[in-house]
Amino acid sequence: MAEKIEPQATVVGEEDAPHLAATRDRVFSAAGDAMVAEELPVEAEAETVATIWLFQPDIPPRQIEIDSVSELITVESNLVWIDIAQFDEKDIRALGRHLGLLPDVIESMLTAWSRPRLAILNDRFHLSVTLAELDPNGPRLQAREMDLVVGKNFLLSAHHQPMPFYDGILSRAAHDPDLVRLDSAFMLYIILEELLGYFETLDEAVQGDIEEMQIRALRDSGEEFLTELLQFKRFVFALSQVVQQHHPVFQAFLRPDFLYVSEEEVQPHFRSLDERLTRLVDRLDLTRQEVNTTFDIYLSRESHRTNAAMKVLTMVATVLFTATFIEGFFGPSFSGIPSHTVGGFVAMILLIAAVAAVTLGIFRWRGWM
Repeated sequence: MAEKIEPQATVVGEEDAPHLAATRDRVFSAAGDAMVAEELPVEAEAETVATIWLFQPDIPPRQIEIDSVSELITVESNLVWIDIAQFDEKDIRALGRHLGLLPDVIESMLTAWSRPRLAILNDRFHLSVTLAELDPNGPRLQAREMDLVVGKNFLLSAHHQPMPFYDGILSRAAHDPDLVRLDSAFMLYIILEELLGYFETLDEAVQGDIEEMQIRALRDSGEEFLTELLQFKRFVFALSQVVQQHHPVFQAFLRPDFLYVSEEEVQPHFRSLDERLTRLVDRLDLTRQEVNTTFDIYLSRESHRTNAAMKVLTMVATVLFTATFIEGFFGPSFSGIPSHTVGGFVAMILLIAAVAAVTLGIFRWRGWM
């Protein structure tokens, strides 16, 4: 009889839809409130990129083969980091057999993007976070899922696209003496801290774009710039939402009943992660306000242009009104009236010119032109 497997306990993210094995290799494209999952073509024989690092006390990290993972993770002093990218179903199921992964975890790695979540799996836990990437075709954010399975002596990171901060993680892990001493929870801390650093880099890039947008708002006008500004606003909103969605997961690490990172030496690191995430969310809120300020600058300039046009139209209408009135005064067709002479015509022209000059002089004196 097959061994009975207890269902996983979801700590956060339980509101998400169940894993759907039919929707594989999908990318969640976030653009403000218009969030659409764009399906990518699946390559039948995509080459899997997998690196497996073994960390041991007083020994430089070295790469190992997957066949030795199941034995090495049983040694208390070892820590194994398995990073797998661009994988297909066959590869991830084979890896699952080596690590004893539950079917739900494997399905999660194969299915569509979902909000960050954290689930307890008996002696390990499964965490999913969002890897955000700038769309080269426009100010859009592509959010892809990265799954992390954390056990006593191993950490598995699985993602369909290359991790943008992989080198930073490896460098820190290789030179941090606390890594092996504090086991896989500390390795998870390093990965999440690099993730936050990457989000902070995106925010800094957005800040530079905002300054450029504000300068353009003072000189550019028209539908093209307004369209770009709206797209940029939606992009900043998407970035803010993607980052903010990690809050429940980061706070779950600090729960008293979450025992996997509760050690006195490890938990302060995760508390600092939550504080750093809070500061980042606050900065992104300020960034969204700066984008709204850019909108105000654009609207103020357009309003100024409209007011200037209305002033010109008002001055032209005032001059033409007085000219029309004078012309109407000299226009009645009654015989014997002295205005129907050459002298009367000249007087009418001079009067129109004088009234127009006085009117424009008053406008200038009042500062309207």
